Amino acid sequence: HQLLEGLAKLKRKDLHLSVIGKDSHQELYEAKAVRLGLAKQVHFFGPQKEIRPFYQLADALAIPSFYDPFANVTVEALAMGLFILSSKYNGGSEVLHCNTGTCVEELQSVESMAQALEKTLSHPKTKNSALERRLSIEHLDYGRQMNALVEACFA
Repeated sequence: HQLLEGLAKLKRKDLHLSVIGKDSHQELYEAKAVRLGLAKQVHFFGPQKEIRPFYQLADALAIPSFYDPFANVTVEALAMGLFILSSKYNGGSEVLHCNTGTCVEELQSVESMAQALEKTLSHPKTKNSALERRLSIEHLDYGRQMNALVEACFA
């Protein structure tokens, strides 16, 4: 709800939100998007087997979680060069810095969401920014983590 309301508060209207995934309340969110005048800017795609095309088209990923120990989508999106709008309740926010993402200060506040969206929109994906974001999480590569664990166990 807050993400949609935050989008509606933005003066900038040249944006598009693709909502991917399954949610039992999707119809409510679709209706809310229409009520807020966002019908042309927000599209709900439901669950997708192949999400790479969505990452490739996007500049940013919004995951304003109320609770998530560490959303894998955070690292996936960084690997695809996206700027992340997260919350402090997503453990994945710990890997973000000023050039890779931002956190919504108060999830219940539409103003706070709108501010985080403005910041996010000011960080479009370019070749250089995408590379910087990708490199920011290179150390989290599964193979590197496994090698470090094996070395630590047999050191």
